[in-house]
Amino acid sequence: MTRPDHTAPVPDLFLERYRLGELPEDERGRIERLLLLDSELRGRLDALEASDVEVARGYPAPLMDERIRGRARAAGISKSQTTPARRAGWLMPALAAAAVLLAVGVGVVRSPQPGDGILLKGGDAELIVFRKTAAGSERLEPGAPAGPGDLIRVGYRAAGQPYGAIVSTDGNGNVTQHLPRSGGRAASLESGTTVLLDFSYELDDAPRWERFYFVTGAEPFDLEPVREAALAVATAGSESSPPPLPLARSLEQSVFSLSKESVP
Repeated sequence: MTRPDHTAPVPDLFLERYRLGELPEDERGRIERLLLLDSELRGRLDALEASDVEVARGYPAPLMDERIRGRARAAGISKSQTTPARRAGWLMPALAAAAVLLAVGVGVVRSPQPGDGILLKGGDAELIVFRKTAAGSERLEPGAPAGPGDLIRVGYRAAGQPYGAIVSTDGNGNVTQHLPRSGGRAASLESGTTVLLDFSYELDDAPRWERFYFVTGAEPFDLEPVREAALAVATAGSESSPPPLPLARSLEQSVFSLSKESVP
């Protein structure tokens, strides 16, 4: 996406200070507006967040704290710029992610900004998808090509919706339930954060597409109608036009579709 001419580039220093809550209100507002318009900037922010989730899973608290301090120093943020209260406020969600991963199977990183995904109905609840690479991970855009053996990590932003579920369909008509991993009722969602599911999903050789649906609601809902709706449309539509799930009007949904490369 081309950056609007009237905006200035956002250096890494500002992204770090934005995540630490240390920017003046006007600068914070400017970055939030840019995040809505600039997919590259949003991807840089999400990459930082995904990296911290992984680190929080394996780093003891003192090492995690030193990592954050070191990255802030490298970006030019002095110790005096980061007050203890604000530093702790940013650090604790990252450290808490390790505990949450063990307790309920998701990782949490603070980031209330909207991102990519094809919104079919309702508000800003959306899916975020990463692919594991030799260098770490990359955030995928809707419609990105993918192939058998790719390791996919799915996340979401609930945008205030308290309950939700994630299912996927492939070109063979199969339906897989991701959130919750099992059970027949929608999961409680973490709001105001980016949540990464605590497992990778390996793509098989099903043709044409892999579609991830994020269904949300204001009240707990049964998953059987969601699974049935996903099965009904699993092979419908095209790679560029995934159909919505035929669900009750009280439920909102978004879909993230990957284009499956042909298998020889």
